[in-house]
Amino acid sequence: MAAHNFVNGDNSAGIIGLYSLQNKPIRLYIFPEGPPGDSSIETWFYLDTLTTDVKMVREVVTTKTGVIENTFYFDADTLVGSESRKAQDLSSLTAAAITPYESPFGKTDYRFSAAEVNQLAQRASAALQIDRKDLSPKANEMRQQGASHWAVGNEPGWSLAVIPHKKIIYTGNYGENIIEFPQQMPRKEITTQLSSPPAPMGIPSPPNSPMKPAQTTATRHIPSPLR
Repeated sequence: MAAHNFVNGDNSAGIIGLYSLQNKPIRLYIFPEGPPGDSSIETWFYLDTLTTDVKMVREVVTTKTGVIENTFYFDADTLVGSESRKAQDLSSLTAAAITPYESPFGKTDYRFSAAEVNQLAQRASAALQIDRKDLSPKANEMRQQGASHWAVGNEPGWSLAVIPHKKIIYTGNYGENIIEFPQQMPRKEITTQLSSPPAPMGIPSPPNSPMKPAQTTATRHIPSPLR
């Protein structure tokens, strides 16, 4: 799910949430919205799939002179480690040296507090659950179920919601007809042409001869993973 105009300090940010099949948040992404300034911060929260507590925070700070990546590791209510690396651009980060994180804010840095980090993640998760004003009530209902795509039409009124890894819901005739299509694994269809070698030139092939050209079509259905 996605949300906009999330107030984070003095800035307005957007949020994207990734949820499990049990509708629990497992990853949150907070990104800057509005005109770019001298620097911007993108933050990823990786959550425990059972407790939804934050296990890791990764942030990328982009400035006019380069990129800084900071990573923080948590166990329950304790910060157990932090690291940082710098590079001229994102593509160079993987080769950059990893050093201990040094906060420009000192001990007041919220990243040092597991409680404050979890509070920010909870606020972001709650913001995702709020109905969006730019969507209809039905679209918001499908959004809460995890729909990634929504389409509508009229005469007669219909709608289509795509909920990844779960189902597709079609509603027709102003809500009178509702059809749900369960998730299906995609398939690859491979068609192979099998043929016997042709008869030698000038020598006719008798009926039912193994030298008589023949064609057989074999079709195999091979399941393919979603990713």
